[in-house]
Amino acid sequence: MNNEDIIFQLEKNENEAKQNVETILHNTNSEIFKNLYEFWQNFDRESAIVEMLNAFKQNITSFWTNPRFNKDLSKKFNMILLSHGGVYGGELEAFAINFQNGKKELLTLEITDERYDYLDNISSLEAFIIHPLSDFTMKIQGEENNFDDWDDLMTMYTLYEATAHILAHKVFSIANKENILQSNFNIEKPFYMAISEHDSGIPDKIIYQIPVV
Repeated sequence: MNNEDIIFQLEKNENEAKQNVETILHNTNSEIFKNLYEFWQNFDRESAIVEMLNAFKQNITSFWTNPRFNKDLSKKFNMILLSHGGVYGGELEAFAINFQNGKKELLTLEITDERYDYLDNISSLEAFIIHPLSDFTMKIQGEENNFDDWDDLMTMYTLYEATAHILAHKVFSIANKENILQSNFNIEKPFYMAISEHDSGIPDKIIYQIPVV
C-alpha cells in the first residue's frame, strides 16, 4: 500500500457517494438535501486545505509538543489516529499509537483493532476542524426532519465525509513535505495517519502514509 493506492481509494469512495446522492436528487423535494449538494459542489477545497494545515501546525505547537500536554516527546510511535464525532462532529482529536503490525502488509484496519497500542504522549489532543464535514454538521442543525428520511441524511453525510478524507490526505501530504511530524517527534516509518468515527461500528481508515524511503 502506498499513497497512490490510498488516494485512489478515497477518490473512488467519493465518486460512489456522489452517485448515490445524485440518485436521490432525482426523486426528492427536500430543500436541505438540494442545498447541501449545491454547497458541496461549490466548496472551496484549496482554501479549506490551507485553513486545516495552518490549524494543524498551530495545534502541534500549542498542544502536541507542549510539555504540559505531552510528557514524553522522545517516545517512538508509528501511527496517529484522528477521531471525530460523525454526523454531529467535525473536530479531529489525535491519539498516538504504536501499531503492532509486525511485517504484515497493511491493507485494511479492523473493528476494535487489537494491533493498536494507545500511548499517553499524544492523547485526545486537538488536530484541526475537518472540512467539509464540520460544515455539514452546522448546516443540518434543526433540519434533520426536513430530509425525506434518515437514510437520505446519511447518504449526504457519506459524501461529505468522503471529501473530508481526501482533503485530510492532502493536508498530511503537504505536512510531510514540510517535515512537520519528522522534525517534532520520534516517529517510526512506515508511519500511518488514520481516521475514525466515534462508535460507528466500522473500521478506521488509513488516509496517509509516510513511507520508509
